Amino acid sequence: RIAPEAMASIPTIDFSPFMVDEGCMVGDSPTTGQRQVAGQINCAMSAHGFLYVDHLGIEEEEIVAAFDAGRALFERQSCEKSSALAQWTPQTNMGYVPMLGEAVKPMRSPDLHEAFVLKSRRCHENDLRGTPAGFEETTSKFWDKAEKAARRFQIACALALDLPASDLDFFARTTPRFNMACLKYKYYPPCDFEAGSTDGESGSASIRIGEHSDFGLLTFLFLNGAAPGCHAGRCSEHRDLRRDCREGVDRRTGPWGRYCYRQHRLDVGAVDERPLASSSA
Repeated sequence: RIAPEAMASIPTIDFSPFMVDEGCMVGDSPTTGQRQVAGQINCAMSAHGFLYVDHLGIEEEEIVAAFDAGRALFERQSCEKSSALAQWTPQTNMGYVPMLGEAVKPMRSPDLHEAFVLKSRRCHENDLRGTPAGFEETTSKFWDKAEKAARRFQIACALALDLPASDLDFFARTTPRFNMACLKYKYYPPCDFEAGSTDGESGSASIRIGEHSDFGLLTFLFLNGAAPGCHAGRCSEHRDLRRDCREGVDRRTGPWGRYCYRQHRLDVGAVDERPLASSSA
């Protein structure tokens, strides 16, 4: 695995050239800045499989507001959350997931977190009964900003993969409605650190979230505080997304060859930072 301190070596990308309506964002040739960012994405994904991104078009106060909305939801009593909130089901992939309500790695005991999942309001009817006042308005605004950033990041990825100019919208064409995307709040309550168990070493005990790889093309992960228990697996597999695009093969079954592909997990660090995370995939 990669130790948390090694995660600090993951590069930070300034995405601002793609947040401006110019160059390949309006159908013209990419600007110098856009080509530079695409090259940085290519290098980061080839070497690490992860990257940090600045300037996604989401203001700091909007991120803070989204976390405040999530905190107001999760701070309620467990009995209230179980009775008042719409409960998550695999059929809808929406709603509230209670503590120990899911195990993303079947070989492990259920995960030590709670979650709340929303999907595009333009494609699905989110059941928000029981959520705090202002929750719908705040999360809707956050969704719109995250979706805009994701659509532009799709074009950046296509440019990073050296797709022809006529195919820079390849990924955007495959997700015209974002009906499979989700905004998932995860809350990690205080947990006891147990060496050989909740630190992830046993391979079967509950940790904050078990080893997994995210579904879909990309995930934006927003953290409210540190995550000292975050670990990523070794980069033992690569994926040739350029060939996948040409052949139209599924992301999970296509050949490997170019981009680093890591499983990752979050265990209980010796210092429990109690992070609250929001991800948009």
